[in-house]
Amino acid sequence: MKNQHNWDLAQRFSTQKMIQGSLVLILISFFKIVITTTETTEVWIGVLSSIGVVAYVLLSTENELKKKETPCQ
Repeated sequence: MKNQHNWDLAQRFSTQKMIQGSLVLILISFFKIVITTTETTEVWIGVLSSIGVVAYVLLSTENELKKKETPCQ
């Protein structure tokens, strides 16, 4: 990070996005209980949704930092 302000911004923002992502994963797990699929399909849904949430957190945090980044001091 370039400075403490950017670090704090990234920590707050990514935490919010992680909470949102975890709620999505919880909803997906409830749907997997209701909808019967094969074991292989359930594994793929779990893996791809986890990767998707990680990508969402990283990309949204990077975009937010680019928008609100403060210069080095």
